[in-house]
Amino acid sequence: PTKIKHLLDNANSSDSEATPPVKKAKLEAIEAILNEFEPIKDVSFEPFKYETLQPTKATLSPDFPATAKPYDYFTLFFTPTFLQIITSNTNRYANLQRIRVKQERSRQWRKLLVEELFVFIKILVYMGIHEEPRIDMYWNTDKKRSPIHTISAYIALNRYKEIKKYCHISNPENDERLSRHLPTNTIWWYKIKLLYYSPSSEVSINELIVRCFSRSSYTYKMPSKPINSRAKGLQALFKHPQLTPTGSLVRSLLRKCGYSAISTTRPHSQLPTNFKQDNNIILALSNIHTVHQTNDFKTKIRKRPTKTLTNSRIVRQIFKEDYTKELHIPRFIDNYNHHIRRVDLANQFREAYKTYRTTQRNWWPLFY
Repeated sequence: PTKIKHLLDNANSSDSEATPPVKKAKLEAIEAILNEFEPIKDVSFEPFKYETLQPTKATLSPDFPATAKPYDYFTLFFTPTFLQIITSNTNRYANLQRIRVKQERSRQWRKLLVEELFVFIKILVYMGIHEEPRIDMYWNTDKKRSPIHTISAYIALNRYKEIKKYCHISNPENDERLSRHLPTNTIWWYKIKLLYYSPSSEVSINELIVRCFSRSSYTYKMPSKPINSRAKGLQALFKHPQLTPTGSLVRSLLRKCGYSAISTTRPHSQLPTNFKQDNNIILALSNIHTVHQTNDFKTKIRKRPTKTLTNSRIVRQIFKEDYTKELHIPRFIDNYNHHIRRVDLANQFREAYKTYRTTQRNWWPLFY
């Protein structure tokens, strides 16, 4: 016991003599943070020179109606030929399945027609807009239970379930699964082709994560996010360990494809420690902007942030008692703030038509 006490006394004495760590301010001025950088020498940057900006335009045929209705735009993608292919493949798949699996008391399959498939697709779109807890509630005839829909006037519930069960897009006789082979027929990939729309030169790109509860290899869990069960919509095309996926994309676009781009990035080991702390500093990455010329800044009227904002204590000092104020901000920040709103608008449109209806096929929600 005496020896143990002697060791404890030595440990306490060494701790008391140790120099306490220097505590830095949680929020430091930007000037103090920039002073931690060493003098920059022999560094040159030539911004990327891009071509003249092209506006957004529609690439429709001349005979397309000038006063088009939603149905006209729908038929651009679901053409009669496309519907005929789905109808033929659905009938083939239904015949093959009923031969392989003989079910007792099963209804006799009635050959699907193009007109009936068109009604079926319209019902799927209708269900995506008018959501009900159960499918059978769309065929309800009791006002006391739920709202009455007009779907029952066009198709019966059992027939709807049969079509949904056997609906098949590709040819079942030589079907190729996506997990093994890529489909050779490009007609199924019309959604990613620019058939009727030519975007502008300024395009906003961001990852898309959709809520998903199914068991699929395309889903993964993120416990720290508000929605922890998700399916990732876009995959990182390029990857650099010191950059975010978007920052890696910017670097690769510059070096490989010759595109101009702006994004945010994450700090790495060579940056000062203050940049890694929660100082509300966002690191940006651009290959078309500079910050040492007069035309690199522009005057914008900005509103004073509310007190509940994270960095309001720093920003409100600039406004003082003014509600709005003209500020000189870097042009690349203004461009980033202006164009990143497109991603927010796209998320709002997608969220307005979300559906969590249970399905065993991961492509069914495309119709909803």
